[in-house]
Amino acid sequence: MAPFLAKAFGFDVKKHSVRTEILAGLTTFLTMAYILAVNPGIFSALASQGMPTAAVFTATALAAIVGTMVMALWSVSDNVTTEFMTTFYEQLASKECKWNKRKAFEKTKSIIRDKYPDPFYWAAFVMLD
Repeated sequence: MAPFLAKAFGFDVKKHSVRTEILAGLTTFLTMAYILAVNPGIFSALASQGMPTAAVFTATALAAIVGTMVMALWSVSDNVTTEFMTTFYEQLASKECKWNKRKAFEKTKSIIRDKYPDPFYWAAFVMLD
């Protein structure tokens, strides 16, 4: 089973625990189930503004499913993630970026791209303004 997990998901038995990964997946699933259970109350306020409740519920469910699948199937290197975030905060506080999040993010992505040309290492990082 370990070779399959290693090939399919980048699972390394030296760095990961099957138990922890299953608990993380279960936590994500339960969070999504909670959101879908609670959101109908929120959606009722949207219905008065002309948004169809069923369509909003469906969109929420599909977004939760797609987001969960992407997070579950796209394994990202913990070391590169750490390096990315450390570099981002260094850039954010730099004189060049002057606490501009967008500038710091673009500079960080450029630095990581130069060091790791394969998109596997940096493509998952996006900034939502």
